Amino acid sequence: MHDKRRVSKHTAITLAATAAIGVLGLFLFTHNKADVDLWGNVGFVKHWPNSPQFHLTNTFSFTEPDHPWVNHEWLAEYIFNRTHLRFGNPGLLILKALLGFTLISILNRSMRENARSGTVRFLLLAIVMSTIGYGFSTRPHLFTYILFAALLKALLQPKPHLILLLVAAPLGCLWANLHGAFFIGQVLLLLATAWALVRHLTKREPSRRNLLILTVASAAFFLGTFWTPYGIRLWSFVSNSAALSRPILSEWAPFNPLTQFSIHIDFILLSCIAVFTMLVSLKRCSGFALLVLVLSLIAALAMRRNIPIFAIVAALVATRYIDETLGWRIDGIIEKLSKQFILALLIIATTVSGIYFGRANRARPLDIVVPRDQLPIEAMAFLERNVVHANALVFFDWAEYFIWKMHPNSRVFLDGRFRSAYSEKAIQTYLNFIYAGSNPWAALNDYPTDLVFVHVGNPCTANMRYLEGWAIAYQDAMAVIFVKRDVHGELLRDLSTRSPLPTEPLSESFP
Repeated sequence: MHDKRRVSKHTAITLAATAAIGVLGLFLFTHNKADVDLWGNVGFVKHWPNSPQFHLTNTFSFTEPDHPWVNHEWLAEYIFNRTHLRFGNPGLLILKALLGFTLISILNRSMRENARSGTVRFLLLAIVMSTIGYGFSTRPHLFTYILFAALLKALLQPKPHLILLLVAAPLGCLWANLHGAFFIGQVLLLLATAWALVRHLTKREPSRRNLLILTVASAAFFLGTFWTPYGIRLWSFVSNSAALSRPILSEWAPFNPLTQFSIHIDFILLSCIAVFTMLVSLKRCSGFALLVLVLSLIAALAMRRNIPIFAIVAALVATRYIDETLGWRIDGIIEKLSKQFILALLIIATTVSGIYFGRANRARPLDIVVPRDQLPIEAMAFLERNVVHANALVFFDWAEYFIWKMHPNSRVFLDGRFRSAYSEKAIQTYLNFIYAGSNPWAALNDYPTDLVFVHVGNPCTANMRYLEGWAIAYQDAMAVIFVKRDVHGELLRDLSTRSPLPTEPLSESFP
């Protein structure tokens, strides 16, 4: 018998809801402004590990060129490089969108299995997508989102499939080469194994089948992670750096609801709904599912970059309980609305997403735009035009951009790779200089630094203006370039006879 209460099954409404989700995805997953790491993510890895050109040491730097570089995301960067080389900027944008929709398809399939109410699925998926959209840029962590979602979906099954034994090692190998957050997969498997052990010891699961499958799969995943260019060094790096804070990077900072409420209102709403419904359904929900949800929420509150991970967990874990707790209430409201009104709301939602999609991507939807308010386009053009060769201390947000444009003629003091390529000494020396900390001049006196390329607002800039032996070679509203007089005297003499400003229009397209 046809259930007239389930209005979401009506073809027109289903199509309209699908269109609304699709256009929202286009808006969220095709953002075309270059982020500061894009140059490194596309340019660092151009060769396979067995090639002599594959970087195992920090050759982009003059401070520590022989320092081991554990590139925990080399395979993702190689994929980005090959994509850009063959398909250009449109290829990178399309790849990012495909990764986004692949992730959403995994979540949507799980939500269809766990929620009766189509309205609940639609609303929850929209909130989840909005939350995941934070920082959805062309970075290796996109692969982690997909692999994490696929693994968690498999582990949430009442009985793990035997195929998990076959795919665990290849999954560990693939994930460990794509992105350093592969350890999250290991944590998931260990948690699932521990929960299976608890259930077996408490006689809730007399059979050892689940426990054995999860134990072997966890071990196989772990062994698979060793098949990388770095072997055990990768685990050593991850264990030493994963929990370290990076206060100078906003996405590594804790979530602050007072200052970030408007930015993360979707995350706040999703976390409140998920936690409330899980607590209401506490007696019925899986202990493993609840544990994963709580841990992911703690991780998101401790570090903003984990907010999308929490959204993925909420979609996979909490959908069933949200549907059981709120689904009948929401359906009751929907029943009182006419089909025409619901269609109108969906069309409006689709239109709004479409408008924002058009505005965000402006007139060049298949181009990646370099934002002038974040990156020093004119200053970099000055360096390129004058063919500057230097040991450059560059503001870290611009360092990978600098490497792409100036390497190998110039090398950097430090860049965004931080502890994966630099020692703690070099990092602290750099930070003390940039932020005018203790002994700030060590970066200039203890290293052969002969060029400083920083933001006009950096604390070090005011100190540099009066430093003996240094001169300003270039300055605009965003950036200032200081050079050492006895190294770049010829450049300074040339500049005294001509304007440092470029005469030709500058491209705002990546790279």
